[in-house]
Amino acid sequence: MGSPQHGAANSTVFCRVDPSGSIRRRVQLLVPIIVSLAVIAPGVVRADEKDVAREKFKEGVALVERADYINALTRFEESYRLYPNGTSLINIAMCLKELDRYVKSITAFERFLDEYGPTADPDRKEKAAAAIAEMEKLIGSLHITGAPDGAEIVVDGRSRGQMPLEEPLALDPGEHMVELKRDGYDSLNTSVSIASGEQTAVEAALVPIEPMNRSMVEPAAPPPDRPASPGVRPPDAKRVWLLGTGIAATGLGAIAGAIGIGFTVKGYRDYTAGNDLLEQADEAWAGGDLVLNAEIEQRYDEYRTERMPRNRAWMIAGYASAAALIGTGVVLMILGTTEEPAGTLSASPTPGGLVVRF
Repeated sequence: MGSPQHGAANSTVFCRVDPSGSIRRRVQLLVPIIVSLAVIAPGVVRADEKDVAREKFKEGVALVERADYINALTRFEESYRLYPNGTSLINIAMCLKELDRYVKSITAFERFLDEYGPTADPDRKEKAAAAIAEMEKLIGSLHITGAPDGAEIVVDGRSRGQMPLEEPLALDPGEHMVELKRDGYDSLNTSVSIASGEQTAVEAALVPIEPMNRSMVEPAAPPPDRPASPGVRPPDAKRVWLLGTGIAATGLGAIAGAIGIGFTVKGYRDYTAGNDLLEQADEAWAGGDLVLNAEIEQRYDEYRTERMPRNRAWMIAGYASAAALIGTGVVLMILGTTEEPAGTLSASPTPGGLVVRF
């Protein structure tokens, strides 16, 4: 690694002082360095992971010597994840055995024999087989009957398959929470005590969920329509639309009015500032400072020809829009809230605008 980095530094400096400034030459110099780093980097990462795995393994051995099997198991699992090997796997199995987690320990030993057995030390294979035989006498089993096919079996929060089971479930001795569930049935939750070397049977007859009564799911009949007052038109979608549109138009008109007021204030300020500039220009002229006078008059011209007309245009547009929108909004709200005699007045929105009929 040292030499490629040193070479990269030299190449970079050389490219900077190259009088030709050729981009092609720089690329030709950098490409071999980039390729070499890409080839070497994965090996460095793997080497680093192996070193970390070795340290985790040493920590696990130290914890085993203190009989701290829980933390030792964690270290061995981290070491195996970083650098899978038979030694770490067999230590995982031994820690699980010491923690009375026999089922997982047997699984780890069997995995060791399957993956590393052909090249493993014969003595180590013999000890793994002996440990499996010993723990198979200590574990118990659970036989479940009565549950419908397809029901999921969950033991201690972990799914263990579906009914029907091909063989009883192997479990460690002690208390276990067993749950069976399937769509269309009430779930069954029960606590099961497993004894070493014995089979425990559980009858798990799930109860089907009965369909709801039709009277419970059918919607109630709508209440009878309230008769409208004679000659008065009941509220309808059109009136709701008129009222909502009127409120929205009035709100927009208020915003437009606020914009007009804002530009009125700004226009007044610019007008005052322009007058101040004129006074300053007069003072400069009286004092004989023609350069300053010219600069001030140029600024005044900007106020007079740009700012003031722009403020005036926005002010007029704001007030005009406010008047139009608020007026329209008021009319629409009156039409939407007033109860006129049926057939005397109607308003219909159209693509071309609002049509009022008498």
